[in-house]
Amino acid sequence: MANLEGKVAIITGSAQGIGRMIALAVAESGARVVILDLAEESCKPVLKEIRAMGGEAIAEACNVTDEIQVAGMVKKVMEAYKRIDILVNNAGWQFVAPLEESSVKDWDKTMAVNLRGPFLCAREVIPVMRKQVSGVIINITSRAGRVPKAMAAAYGASKFGLNGLTQCLNLEVKDAGIRVLALAPPRTNTPLAQAIVKDLHPDLDVSSWSDGSDFGKTVAWFASDEAKFVDGVIIETGGLRP
Repeated sequence: MANLEGKVAIITGSAQGIGRMIALAVAESGARVVILDLAEESCKPVLKEIRAMGGEAIAEACNVTDEIQVAGMVKKVMEAYKRIDILVNNAGWQFVAPLEESSVKDWDKTMAVNLRGPFLCAREVIPVMRKQVSGVIINITSRAGRVPKAMAAAYGASKFGLNGLTQCLNLEVKDAGIRVLALAPPRTNTPLAQAIVKDLHPDLDVSSWSDGSDFGKTVAWFASDEAKFVDGVIIETGGLRP
């Protein structure tokens, strides 16, 4: 198990799915966790789970695409914990449609959640991490950020962009003791994945897919000092697939 004792971690989109598993694993590893999602009420089940295991956490409602809300969230975290050691940009969105049938609204939402959100959250925590001369930013990417997918132009473009953001930001902040990397999960049976599979491959059996718990532990390890030399990379934890 990773050792994150004394660390403070913000996990975006952590009320359910992969984000929930990351929050649980990071808390189990000893970090104080900020559970972040659109509604504070949706975060409460995860908050209870973490407290039941003896961990420490707070829940905050925050739309990561809104710069005022993101700035306010970081201010609250600093008031509560005085530091921020880990940011996991996990919140994500996807829709399925041919490009010519894609609305501007859906395109903009995908870009806002998957790319603008990580930009805004990173922009707010970096000054804190610079003062600490330490910190880790982990962007949750996707195989779709390397391999093009039909019917998912917006999602693919956003994840290709997130990978680029990861590597550019790494060059900016590595001399300040801040690590930046991107991790793509294996095939994971989340509510969003189920909806996408239902639209694209209704007969596909997803019962063997991961529940996200192993990926949560993987993220926790990469956030720890044990992985201090892992920086500026994009890793597909489920292995490279064509």
